[in-house]
Amino acid sequence: MNLLSYRTLSLASAPLYASHLIWRGWKDPAYRERKAERFGRPPSQIRPKPIWFHAVSAGETIAAAPLIQSLADSNPSQSILVTTTTPTGSQQVQRLLEDRVDHCYVPYDIAWSVRAFLKRIRPKMLVLVETELWPELVHQTKATDANIYLINARLSEKSARGYRRLGSLARSMLSRIDGIACQYEDSRERFVELGAAKDRLWVTGNIKFDLEVTPESKQAIDQLRAQWVHKRRAWIAGSTHEPEESIVLDAHIRLRQEIGDILLILAPRHPQRCEDVVALVRDRGLKPALFSQGSDPDCDVLIVDQLGLLVNLYGVADVAFLGGSLQGTGGHNPVEAAVHGLPMLMGKDRHNFSETCLRYEQAGCLDLVTDARTLADGVGRYLNSQGLRNQTGTNARRVTEENRGARARTSTLIDDWVKNLS
Repeated sequence: MNLLSYRTLSLASAPLYASHLIWRGWKDPAYRERKAERFGRPPSQIRPKPIWFHAVSAGETIAAAPLIQSLADSNPSQSILVTTTTPTGSQQVQRLLEDRVDHCYVPYDIAWSVRAFLKRIRPKMLVLVETELWPELVHQTKATDANIYLINARLSEKSARGYRRLGSLARSMLSRIDGIACQYEDSRERFVELGAAKDRLWVTGNIKFDLEVTPESKQAIDQLRAQWVHKRRAWIAGSTHEPEESIVLDAHIRLRQEIGDILLILAPRHPQRCEDVVALVRDRGLKPALFSQGSDPDCDVLIVDQLGLLVNLYGVADVAFLGGSLQGTGGHNPVEAAVHGLPMLMGKDRHNFSETCLRYEQAGCLDLVTDARTLADGVGRYLNSQGLRNQTGTNARRVTEENRGARARTSTLIDDWVKNLS
């Protein structure tokens, strides 16, 4: 496929983008807002000529926020724009970066939409986070003479197959990227196979390993434990998707029959689904409580209906199940649990974090589960043995420590790229 063919297809797909927004807005009201931004009309208050970061959703935004904060501190007069694709990503920008940056949604990858957006913001440089490669966005941004970089880049074999099908379009897109900082060597090799220049590739590690438990976080964890857990044991299911909540709840029932009074902390990836999750809990004869409604020491299941809490809530629990791994999503970030020294369980769908998960799995602190029975067995094994929990948790912390340093390496690259602007 060439750019002209892609442009024709994306233009023809414009009505589908609008229909998608309507459908998503029916399920999640946040998608009903700020529609104009998605079609190339950013807010008037966004300053022109920014250094532009694009992070698709919450996980990428959380990982990139310290890098962006550092850049803002070092360049106080330089405007910075952070775009996201999802409302959850938008909320994290506002929570973590506040007024230090400008923010809006990235436009859909349609020629006229991207053109209108770039005409308005005129970026000095674009930094893409992880996997956000869109042909129109890359080609048109490069045409403005802005340099383009990709940081914390990961390219699974599944994603690489998709890019191979694009043929010359993928090669043309990669030729316009001035530098790619890859998480691991396997991603670097896949980028080379797709046509990226070797002298524009670095292996810097995964910046998500640089997550830290700050003194403020420790204080918040103590408060959460006193508020919700008390003297009970607790396990957490983080970033779950449908139908994982049903599997987790069935496992929890098994665990209560075996162990007794334990707390399940259940954090759906998308908080707007929490009403449906409450119904699932009640259907099983369990007592739910929503985090937003305050402490309920008698609840069986704490449902996390707010964003920005999950990392600290992992610190409250004894064992963690990592969602998005039993239904094809590809899993979510295990470092958020490992940094607290938790034994972790996960389904086989891990392609979003395959190399990261492999490191924990090889160290014996990430176990495979396939259904409610194996999940209950795995959680129960750890809850019933403090010694096993402690040893496994120590292994998780060790792996995390051994893989730190990507943030500093990536920050050094970004500083060099910014210096080349002047």
